[in-house]
Amino acid sequence: MAKYFIQNDDTSDAEPIEFRALVKMVRDGAVDADQMVREERGDWQYAGDVIGLFHLAGRTDVLELWEEERRQREELQRKTEMASEFDGDMSLDDMESLLEHADGLTDEEDEPAWQKRLREVEAQRAAANAELAAANADVTEIARIQALKDKAIQDALAATDGRYVKSRVARAWQDFSAMFSSHTLHLMFRFGAAILAGNLAAAGILSWSETEAQRFPTTSPEKTSEMIFPFWGSCSEGEYYFLLFDAAIFTAVIAYVGATQLERMADD
Repeated sequence: MAKYFIQNDDTSDAEPIEFRALVKMVRDGAVDADQMVREERGDWQYAGDVIGLFHLAGRTDVLELWEEERRQREELQRKTEMASEFDGDMSLDDMESLLEHADGLTDEEDEPAWQKRLREVEAQRAAANAELAAANADVTEIARIQALKDKAIQDALAATDGRYVKSRVARAWQDFSAMFSSHTLHLMFRFGAAILAGNLAAAGILSWSETEAQRFPTTSPEKTSEMIFPFWGSCSEGEYYFLLFDAAIFTAVIAYVGATQLERMADD
């Protein structure tokens, strides 16, 4: 941070102080606007000409009074110099008229140039801050809207998944219930009875044929390939299995019809 020197009454430099300490001295009234100060490696200048010093100290009232007094002193000096340029032959009225005309030609000095520049910089900074705040507000609003969209999508997906799971469970339960409905159970009973009866009939015929073959053994090569079927007698192997299949089918049909009759009797 820059160091500042304050000129004492004996024109000697005191110890260097930081800018913040100089601001505190101005606030406390220890440094006036017409007191000479200088920055390290800088030139001497009035404290009132140090940019932002009295503004940061909150003593703009003192600065305004000092600037007004300096303007009055400079105006008085300018008028005196103009009057001294003319000889003594000029009348007093002409001199007053000339000074009034000179007053109209003076430049506007409502505020010093550094203060105008400071105000311009502050205005530019305020405009930049306003633009930045507006951009941040837009970004924040966009982020909030995007967050709302994401949440809505997630909620919709969760609800869809929930409905999908529920629908799958419901369909599975319906399929499971359909497997054990009254109609399905009746069909299972009928076909089960038919298959069981057909298998039992085929097994019974095979067992009977084996028993008959053992009761009447033969050594003839021609009769070795013959088989005995109930109520049919001796027959070839092809004929035997054809008759066995027909007997199993016939028995299954009779069992299916019988199971149907039993169901009707049970329903009545």
